[in-house]
Amino acid sequence: MSDDEAAIKDRLFQLIAEFFNLDPEEISPEISSADIDGWDSIAHVSLLIEIEQSFSIRISTEETANTLNVGDLVSIVLSKLKATNP
Repeated sequence: MSDDEAAIKDRLFQLIAEFFNLDPEEISPEISSADIDGWDSIAHVSLLIEIEQSFSIRISTEETANTLNVGDLVSIVLSKLKATNP
């Protein structure tokens, strides 16, 4: 992972931590919605909107349909940012 990718991952972890009122150290790629209190379907949609606004990207429902954990979200954000800034 490049320095830029690591910075994006850290920024996303921070965003998720703030969204759910957690310590950023509690967020890891393996964490899933089942591991975080309050991460239900409504919170998921709100979190995705927050991510889209923070990173100036658009994420489709299809792209998130198979997300299992935070690592999957990191992958989606990185791929979107690479596509918009080759």
